[in-house]
Amino acid sequence: MIPLVLFFAVLGWHFNRPIPDSSAYPLGDIDQLFLLATLEWERASLLHHPQKFFQGLSFYGMGESLFFSDLLLGTLPIYMVLAPIFGPALGFNLLHVILPTLNGLLMFGALHQLTARSAAAIVGATVFAFSPIQMNFGQHFQLQMLMWTALMLWFLVLYVQTRKPWTLGAAAVTFTIQFSTAIYLGYFAALALAFLLVGAVLFGTLSLRNGRNIALSLTAASLGLLPLAPIIAGYQRFGDDWQITRDIREVARYSAELPGYLAHTTQEQWWMTIGTLGNARWASWPTPPIIVTAVLATLGIYAGIRRPNLRWVVFAGSGLTILGVVLSLGPELRWEGRLTGIEMPYRFLFDTFAEFRALRVAERFAIPAMLGITLLSTIGADAILRWAGSGKATRYVVPVGLGLLLAIELARGPTPTGKLPDRETLANRLATIQGPTIFVPAEISVWEEAIRLWVAAQAKTQIVNGYSGFNPPAYRQLTSLVDEAGADDIEQVIEALHAYGVRSLVLDTSRMSAGEASGWIQASMDRPGGRDPIAAEQFLLITLDGDETPPKQSRWENVTVSFYASSVPAGADLPVPVFVSNPRPKPWIPPEGPWARPTTITWTRKDGTLLSQSRETFRVPPVVPGHSGVKIDGPVRAVAPLEPGEYTLSLLVDGAVLATNQITVTTSTRPPNSLKQTAEVFLLHMSRTSLADWPATLRVAALNVGNKTWDGAYRVGYRWLQLGEDGFSKTAEVEGRLFFSKPIDPGTAEIVGGTIKTPKKPGHYLLEYGVVHEKKEWLSRASAGVTVGN
Repeated sequence: MIPLVLFFAVLGWHFNRPIPDSSAYPLGDIDQLFLLATLEWERASLLHHPQKFFQGLSFYGMGESLFFSDLLLGTLPIYMVLAPIFGPALGFNLLHVILPTLNGLLMFGALHQLTARSAAAIVGATVFAFSPIQMNFGQHFQLQMLMWTALMLWFLVLYVQTRKPWTLGAAAVTFTIQFSTAIYLGYFAALALAFLLVGAVLFGTLSLRNGRNIALSLTAASLGLLPLAPIIAGYQRFGDDWQITRDIREVARYSAELPGYLAHTTQEQWWMTIGTLGNARWASWPTPPIIVTAVLATLGIYAGIRRPNLRWVVFAGSGLTILGVVLSLGPELRWEGRLTGIEMPYRFLFDTFAEFRALRVAERFAIPAMLGITLLSTIGADAILRWAGSGKATRYVVPVGLGLLLAIELARGPTPTGKLPDRETLANRLATIQGPTIFVPAEISVWEEAIRLWVAAQAKTQIVNGYSGFNPPAYRQLTSLVDEAGADDIEQVIEALHAYGVRSLVLDTSRMSAGEASGWIQASMDRPGGRDPIAAEQFLLITLDGDETPPKQSRWENVTVSFYASSVPAGADLPVPVFVSNPRPKPWIPPEGPWARPTTITWTRKDGTLLSQSRETFRVPPVVPGHSGVKIDGPVRAVAPLEPGEYTLSLLVDGAVLATNQITVTTSTRPPNSLKQTAEVFLLHMSRTSLADWPATLRVAALNVGNKTWDGAYRVGYRWLQLGEDGFSKTAEVEGRLFFSKPIDPGTAEIVGGTIKTPKKPGHYLLEYGVVHEKKEWLSRASAGVTVGN
């Protein structure tokens, strides 16, 4: 046993070589730092505040954010042992050796149970733990946490061989742990479980005649799956709460292609290195990542079919391989980097099952394909060893030969490393103040988001910022709220954050102007109980003391909801942008309920007759500051009636009519517009005072009331005008543009805005804004006075 452990440990050390200190970590990329921060949060949460465990480290106030990604529960016990001894970073580094070692050891146990031949089991276990495909996907570290699938397979083989109910129950328990570790791996384990059980029944290896045994086995399996219920319920709540699915185009982008199937996984292999030397270009051709193992698997199919007791394994291995490869090609076949228009089975699964609409990387289905190849190559290696006989020469020569071939195929350099971000001072200061915390500015690179998570994990405090497999729309709204706050908005924004639950701010002064940083500090200190900021390198930490339950409003009557549209062709889809305005001084928090509210859209005729109604989704904002407003994430969509005429379009949320608008439904051939005006611009928010080094804020709804679609040549323009000495002439000091996200069809609108450039010279200005047809004309103009100070 010890030589076997050393064998897999040495391979794991070579392929995932850890750094023997706490200043660096394997790969050094965003996801690795995110996983380290998540594990550290889970460890600290279990020890100090277990009630907050599923709330997660990031996206405070947006539900149980731990369900936004993989839970890592199957690896957490190991990390909780390593971290106190070696520290979080080095403990995480050691996991990169321990997990592949466990993958190999447990798969060896399963395959040895299946074949009763150690050499064949070592071959299969090595393929399972260290194949180029697995090592490539293992760069997303959660995909190396496969040991629970291997243990599930071991128990399942025991069950088929012994019929003992407890072994099926144990297989169910290990499946539960695998799903609770990484969602993708849970899906793959479910496929393996299904194929193996069906194969065992179809080929008579597992008899269903003993009713009492079957009942006991099903009972044991059900008990083993019971702990999975709250995990499934958590993910279900997440899905119901947000109603977000992946874009099919994104799935297609992360799919394998032909003819060089996953050839990129061999880029670190020895033949790719040879291919860059001299004229040996033949060696750099796209090469399948597995050759020796594919030959062994093919032999395994032939040999397994000839042995009745292994046909069920051949069925399962072949089924997993074929299905895994087909699904990894994604929703549309890609050939030599180009989409062919040929739909693949994945498209049907994506359109039919919500579980598939939550997945993004289709090519990861190569992992269950590798599990199938592991089973088949083990049978193939076993067949070679049986053919070689039991002589001393063949006993050693054949295994060594197979080992050399696998060594050539698996050869690759060690994993690259990266330095951990040095934010120890900030983490220590943050640990001394009350959270939850928000970093300002909020919108930042994904790399910096992961660093913030690592800092927060060390400080053991929750933050509003975040990085995950899913970024909630509410976070985008909070990001806009914070980063687009003008000089005259800061007090209301801080009160809104306080009402939301934020108790401290971290200002990154290296990403702010002096005026912005000073404005945030002054507004915070002017609050009751305001304190001086705490410095930590380029960061300033500000506490927001005050009432535990600050005054806020939570009724729809307290806000004004507006949507913008004027006309639509009969039967067409009408995307309606929505804006929520808070005319009162207190922050507004939405009524309790899901983030994606069920919404009713009604069309009413001119005579008051209800024509139709449909169900839609309305994503509520997390908070709306006093005397301000927030754009709803994404448009609310309505399908126009088939009969042209004048209608009232109404939006109902939580049983209340939030907004109505008069809409003209036109014929498919739109009549010419008799009005000269082709654009209407509605001012939603504008800074009335600003600073020379602090961008002002402008947000408008631009409505196309003409007959032509606005393409990329149409934008919202703005310019700062200063009156001349005669009081009439105007000079444009600064001019800029705000861009539409898509073409704007006649009768539809889009809400655009954000921070805008500000004149460097203090003074009184007219800020003029409107829709611009570039190099031709301004379609609309409006203006308001703004004071720019020092």
